[in-house]
Amino acid sequence: MSDDLRELPPDERRTSPRFALEFVVEVRPAPALGHDTDAYALRNPFRPGTIKEISTGGIYFISAMRFNVGEMVEIRLTHGERVYAFRAVARHVTQDQVSARPTFGVGAQLVRGEQTDAVLQVLIKRALSGVLGGRTR
Repeated sequence: MSDDLRELPPDERRTSPRFALEFVVEVRPAPALGHDTDAYALRNPFRPGTIKEISTGGIYFISAMRFNVGEMVEIRLTHGERVYAFRAVARHVTQDQVSARPTFGVGAQLVRGEQTDAVLQVLIKRALSGVLGGRTR
């Protein structure tokens, strides 16, 4: 992996530039409002994922967990001592057979909120500085 960050080709549907990067996160289907979060967490643990692209409107991540288009995704990201949790809606899902286990690519629209804005600041600032914890490509 190199220290540079490349801007991806523009797409006529996108309103903001996307940037390629790698950042390890945890993902799971988001609980519905009013759910008992402790019981939900036991039945639906977070699974590993990797953010591969980011823009101010969304992210693209890969995971072994399949999500459906329209499904709300809960994403947890650790940066230093701080843990951020935010949500996104799966808008595009593809399956890639890279190894014996399938992986899924998910293009997700961010649900705006205080945590989402904080995450965007962390990721974009780190990505643009070319640091990203050694995980920039």
